[in-house]
Amino acid sequence: MDEAAVSEYIISTFEGVHTATSTGNTFFSYDPEQKFPFATLVINDDYDQFSNLNRPSVFRLNIGIG
Repeated sequence: MDEAAVSEYIISTFEGVHTATSTGNTFFSYDPEQKFPFATLVINDDYDQFSNLNRPSVFRLNIGIG
């Protein structure tokens, strides 16, 4: 499963999800005014060089669980 498929799954499975993108990363929230997303799909090392995401077909999915 690639990042496009993961993104499509989240959008199509959970009703009312809004997305925002920045530098190729995708942020998922229910309220577009909400500043903190419930999930993020990160595809680069812009803010975290230790994950080494700047490789082909590598991404990180963060999901907030409360």
